[in-house]
Formats: sequence, C-alpha cells, structure tokens
Amino acid sequence: MRLDTTILAAIAAATFIAVPCLADVTLTSSDGRWVATIEDTGGAAGQCNGMKDTTLAANLQSFVANTRHYVRMGSPIVFSQYTTQRVENLFSLVRFVADEQTFTAVLVSNDFAGTVLMINGEMVAGAQGGLRVALTFMDTTPSATPLLQTGVQTFVYANMNVDGDMLGNVCGWVGGSPNGHFWQKRNGSPAASERWFVGANVQGIQAMSDSFMQEYLDNGATALSNQVFMGPGDVNTAIEFGPKNINESSQTVRYGLGNVNLFVAPTFGDKPDFPVAALFSEDMRWRADVYTSQASVSELSGQLQAVTDQAFRSPANKVCDTVWQFYAADPQGTAAPNYMSVNASAMHMWITPNSRRASSILRLATPGMFAVVDNLMLDGESGGFACCTSFVDTSGSGKVLRTWLQGDPDVAGFMQNEAGFEGDHVWVSAPQDVTGNVRWFRPTSVDSYQVSPLGAVWTNILNNVGLTNTAAAGVYDVEWGTGFAPHTLSHNVPYVSGFLVGNPNISMPAWFCQPTATNPCIGDLTGDGNVDGADLSIVLGAWGPWQPTAPDTDFNDDGMTDGADLSIVLGAWGACN
Repeated sequence: MRLDTTILAAIAAATFIAVPCLADVTLTSSDGRWVATIEDTGGAAGQCNGMKDTTLAANLQSFVANTRHYVRMGSPIVFSQYTTQRVENLFSLVRFVADEQTFTAVLVSNDFAGTVLMINGEMVAGAQGGLRVALTFMDTTPSATPLLQTGVQTFVYANMNVDGDMLGNVCGWVGGSPNGHFWQKRNGSPAASERWFVGANVQGIQAMSDSFMQEYLDNGATALSNQVFMGPGDVNTAIEFGPKNINESSQTVRYGLGNVNLFVAPTFGDKPDFPVAALFSEDMRWRADVYTSQASVSELSGQLQAVTDQAFRSPANKVCDTVWQFYAADPQGTAAPNYMSVNASAMHMWITPNSRRASSILRLATPGMFAVVDNLMLDGESGGFACCTSFVDTSGSGKVLRTWLQGDPDVAGFMQNEAGFEGDHVWVSAPQDVTGNVRWFRPTSVDSYQVSPLGAVWTNILNNVGLTNTAAAGVYDVEWGTGFAPHTLSHNVPYVSGFLVGNPNISMPAWFCQPTATNPCIGDLTGDGNVDGADLSIVLGAWGPWQPTAPDTDFNDDGMTDGADLSIVLGAWGACN
C-alpha cells in the first residue's frame, strides 16, 4: 500500500483536529456477522440508521436503510383527535447507554406529561440473526380512571434495501401471531437473500413503493390498510400494533430486522419474573446480584443486592451487601426533609443477554418524577460494579433533589471491618489484611459521608438527620453512607448520580454516567473513547476492498477502506463526546 503526499499531510495535521464524534452507536452480534448503527441523540434515539450482514460481498451487505418509530397518543375520550407522529417529534431523550451488543434509550413526552418511552435493542447472532427491538410506554402519573389514562398506538416503518439493489426487489406478507413478518429479497436471487421485518402480535401491515410509506405515516395516518405492494420495485413497509392504555402497567411492542426465520418472542422486552438476576463482568471475575421486578420486591428493581470477587474462594469473595438509595424532593427550609427510598414502583427492567448490564425505570413517590437505574460490570483488577441513577422531573415544577446512598460491606468474608474515607472514596478491609482484600466504594461526587458501626448511617438517613462527615476508627462491623449536594431539577433534564463498588482504583467509564453516550463512536476502532493514532493505524492497515473478517473500517459503507474513510477518522480526531 502506498500513500500519496496529500494523505501524509492530512495525517500530520490530524494532531490539531478536535471535532466531536458523530452521534451514532455501532452494535455487533457476538459472532460478528450482524452490524447495526443506532441513533443515540434526540427523540430519534433507538432507531436503526443502518444494518448489514458481513458474510455477504461488500456491495450486497446492506438490507435495511433505516427505521422510524411512530405513535398516536391521547386519552381514550379524545383519542380520535390525535394523528400519528414520529416519536422524535413527541419525545426528548433523557438517557442512552449501550455496549457492544445492546442499547437502552429512555425518552420523555414533550406534550403528555409523565409519559415515558423505554427502547431496548439487542443483536442476535447466526444465520437467523439480526436486530430485535422492544418499545415500552409507561406513565409516571397514572390515573385510576380509564378515560383519563394515556392511550398509545405504535407504528414502525422500515425502508428496506435488500442486497444493495433498490429497484429489483420482490416482497410479501406472511401473517400469523407471534411471528407475522414482511419478507423481501432481490428479484431472481436465491432464498438465502430473503430478509425479514418481523413483529410480535402485529395488528396491521402495509407496503408501498419508493418512499410513499413514510410519507403516508408522516401525513398522520391512523391505521394501516393491510395491503402489500408487490415488487419488483423499491419497496418500503410499516407494521401497526394495537392501541392500549398505560397506567400502573406498561405497554410493550416488539419487532425485529434480520434474516429469514428471525423470531421475536411475544415476551421479548418484558420485565423479568424472577426476584434476583446475576450480572457478570466480561472476564467472569466479578459477579453482582440485582433485584428485578417480581411483585414482592418490585420497589427494589435495579438495586444492588451483593457483589462478589470470584477470584477468591467463598466466603473471602464477598465485597458488599445491599446498597440502598434514598432521595428527598424539595429538601428546603428548616424542617427535616422527607427522605424516601428509591423504591416507589418498578415500571420496567431490562437485563441484557450477555449478563453485564441491567437497566430499570422506577416511578417515584413524588408525582411526575422517575429514576433510571443503569448497572454495568467492569473487568479485571480495577473492576467491580458500577451504577448510575438518573432522576427526571416531568412536571417542570423546579424541584430540589438530594440523594443519599447507604451500604453494608462485608470484605473478604469478615463481618468486622476497618474502614476510612480518603479523598473521593470509602475504603474497607478486613482486620487481618491480606493482599487484594481492600475494597472501595467510590461515588461520582461527595457532599457528605459517614463510616460508622452497623446501624448508625441507616438511622441517620431514616431520621432525616443527614451524615456527619466522620469515619469510624478501629475494627467494627461497619457500614458506609454518602450524600450528594442538593440539585435543582430542570424540566425533563436528567440529574445523574452514581457509585462504584470493587477493587482499589476502580473508576467509572467517562461515557457511562452521562445522559447520552457515544461510545463506541465512529472512528474509535479500539473502543478506548478516543480517535487517535491507534485507530488510524487500523484504518491504514485495512486499506483497499473491505473484507467481512476485517475491522469495520468502511465507515461510509461503500465497500472500500479508502480516502473517504480516512477523512472521517481525521474529522473525528480526539476524545469521543
């Protein structure tokens, strides 16, 4: 491979470029076959912007150009007055997190106070793989009166581009629940090129040529006509789900994009029906148990029950017991604030298939407020458990929020621990110290703290006294607590607090505790949060026709790694934002 002087000059100039990364996240199935690009900003967060099957020749890989989510909303008594609109016109993004194979987006309605939309997606490996997505609507201010509840009806549009051929496609509809699907393939191509747009419990289906299907929905269509335009031609389609009220429960709709026989179960995206789920770090060293949403413990959904370090034998592997979260809304004046556990009601919880992530949405006791709890496992000697909680006020009342955490450590199997506070973390170790048994609790910020014999921290928080900025000396069965500074909530803007439990020097990934995440971002091939020389070397090493087994250096999807892709890397140079 020979580079001309223009490219060399561009590389030399790249040191001075600091342009934010583009706002997309790339997901890849575990076998590397399926690659999807997901929007991570604005009300469009969670939509698929592109997808390909890397086992095909480069010019035949793309079969889904994009998706769009549409919804009708209103109370049953006036539902007929509301037309269909794109989700991005009705909702704003308050939280987005993603890893290599899954994503979770949380959005709030701009027009219907209290209405929350949670979008979850996962990549599916294999010949019957692709992308599965669940959209769950919830209400943080539910009404017991059906006519006052918010009704929703969902439509999903897909612009399909089978095998790279926009004008030679044939298609059809195969009905039946739960795996009714719209199929499409290139005219005259073998069955292996057939692609599916599948929905669980679909109520209606419609396809049109060119972009008329999207125009039809953009013009406010309220129902699909159960008609399919038969190709060949550039064919777009949409599926419709039935209307449903949201109150104490939620409504989930499900669809998938992928190869023939991709299946979307009627329960995909549902809340778990078991009380505790185990999350593991990728290297399997760290295990965390979190409460899920079974009725008996629904108020604890997403809360940490225990962390263990599996590099040690039991009981020395125990790191920490349950961490409780508390909050106070409007803690003003001289009267003691009313602290409440973050446990009002679990609306939904999502656990990723690779068991490294769990996200939940909790409706809080303060009307119009909810919390998004995101859990993440970290690898290695500096690993452990990370949690970020985003508090959101949909009422726009300017509430002042204060949050507290309380936990009970049990280091290396000892019930009598010594502990202290150093800088930004609480450390705990066994009385008879052994290498590696020092554990840290590290909050994302500290306003106050307390390390005390068992019960004192809990009592202080429950009695609305607060924490005393002390650390117990000596050997005790200790617990710790930390408080965050008061924060005035802006309307539909998340306030994020978080903590980590694990080994010394555990640190929160910079992208994880942010309201939105762009990690990985375009150009960041190493996944280190930066576009730099390491990524540039990968691009230059893959110069020429892109191969399915190579790193995904073909950023513009033209089948080549060339100057156009190099320009994208240079334009994204620096830290991912």
